[in-house]
Amino acid sequence: MFEAKIEDFQRNVKVIDAELRIKDPVNGTVITKQTSLTLTFFNQDEQINQNEADIDVYAQYFRVKGTEVIYEASKACEQNKNEDAQKLIDNMLIQIQKNPNVAAQCTGIIQDLSQAKQASARTSYNLFGQKQMCQMVSNNYQQGGVNSLFSAQGMQLQQVQPAAYQNVQQQQMMFQVQFSKSNQKTID
Repeated sequence: MFEAKIEDFQRNVKVIDAELRIKDPVNGTVITKQTSLTLTFFNQDEQINQNEADIDVYAQYFRVKGTEVIYEASKACEQNKNEDAQKLIDNMLIQIQKNPNVAAQCTGIIQDLSQAKQASARTSYNLFGQKQMCQMVSNNYQQGGVNSLFSAQGMQLQQVQPAAYQNVQQQQMMFQVQFSKSNQKTID
């Protein structure tokens, strides 16, 4: 245990440097990536400001944990414990919404959890909820860029806007697929 006061020049300590070199099998070019791991130390009485990277990490963490909760809730519904399933979902929503900055980055999983709560009601679950919750879990684990947006009857809807977890590459691919589908309909 370290009991001394940390000065500014002691705050950042580089722990390791890493370099990755790979050769592209197609054109033979060598790609090099370098990074280092640096630890930042704080005194016990210091205020730590959360940065953007931390919020992104929390958003991904809650996407995964929220997806696990949807899966666990669906298992509870299979055992006719629908109220327990809804409590699981409510608890996860409370955890996510404790930090407004994180909640703002978690709109996709908040939407999925809200819809999963509705789908876990006994009548909804028997009609369409089981399939709907399964689709949500699949979409979030695959990170396919499609958040689960469903109608009140449990039909999955096409999203106009890109999903919250979608990167630029996924957006381009989604638009290409949608464009090819719309062209195919006009040809048929």
